[in-house]
Amino acid sequence: MNTALVVTPFGDPKQLAAACVLSDIRGSVVPVGGFSAIVLDDASREHATEVTQKLSKMAGRYEVLLLVREDDAIASGHYRGGKRQSEVPAGLALQNLPEDVERLLLGQADPADIEGAQHTADISKMQASALTMTGARAAIARTAIVWMIVAAVAFVALVIGAVVALSGPWYMWIATALAAGVFGVSLFRINRLLGRRK
Repeated sequence: MNTALVVTPFGDPKQLAAACVLSDIRGSVVPVGGFSAIVLDDASREHATEVTQKLSKMAGRYEVLLLVREDDAIASGHYRGGKRQSEVPAGLALQNLPEDVERLLLGQADPADIEGAQHTADISKMQASALTMTGARAAIARTAIVWMIVAAVAFVALVIGAVVALSGPWYMWIATALAAGVFGVSLFRINRLLGRRK
């Protein structure tokens, strides 16, 4: 039975789990010392390599370590920026990592047995987005929601005002124009706010 495990520089396992959920990477995320690792559901070498390339891009200038056990052989390598950097003797790599990593790799421990472990299937994409959102982005999102509510109210006022103005007093057109102005400003603000989140 194959096992594939990727050790990342993410200090908070929840951050790694959220990043994996948003990237459609399935597996069990576990804390390993001051880092986090994911034990992949699909342990094939091809899939493990693809996942490691993705995670190494997320890690920026930091390296991630891929460990793959196939039968009795263990292969390992460092990746950075989506590219493989170097082969690493598995023994040397494991020597510098907590014992849990070797136990997971050899199948001597189940990821669920590790304190703080979490499977990516237990996190929704909405929860993952919230976990990866910084305070500044959260504030922008809240402001955008307020403007969406304003836009919805203005749109309703615009429709009602137009209907009433067609058969009512002339000054209803002024109210309709004001509602249209508020609606337009709201859409502009929402567009600006969402643009800043990218």
